[in-house]
Amino acid sequence: MMYPRLQLMRRLLSENGSILVHLDWHAGHYIKILLDEIFGNANFLNEIIWQRSSAHNDSKRATSYGAIHDTIYWYTKNPRYIWNTQFAPYDEKYILKAYQKFDPKIGKKFKTSDLTANNPGYSYEWKGVKPSTGRYWAYSEKRMEELEKNNRIYYSKTGFPYYMTFGSETG
Repeated sequence: MMYPRLQLMRRLLSENGSILVHLDWHAGHYIKILLDEIFGNANFLNEIIWQRSSAHNDSKRATSYGAIHDTIYWYTKNPRYIWNTQFAPYDEKYILKAYQKFDPKIGKKFKTSDLTANNPGYSYEWKGVKPSTGRYWAYSEKRMEELEKNNRIYYSKTGFPYYMTFGSETG
């Protein structure tokens, strides 16, 4: 019953449109095959996992793993699709709490975030500092130089660098 419906949806879809098909674990793998056939596997953009709630086991199925997510398949009609970035502005209370540091050179409030990663990234010394054991720089030296040139690195009292995100960038 899904095949003719998906065919109709493709016909009705704008030439630069997208379709997102939300499914649970019962049929997702079957519908993916139909979507590949109808839209073409080259027009498959992403499989989005939607976690229903916290990771818990369903009590009625305590003898197996719980079904805790749904799947959304994203397809386009052709490669020239329209993408409208989704954005919701931060709550004013969050901005006031998160962006408490102030850069007098730029005149903006900012917050900091880690410039390191736990997966094998870049291993080098930056301004006399190395990431802690088991951590790596998330960016190459060239990218770090660009960030510093653009006033995007904040140095703590110990000299450790952090990425700066400005409150004005929250929209």
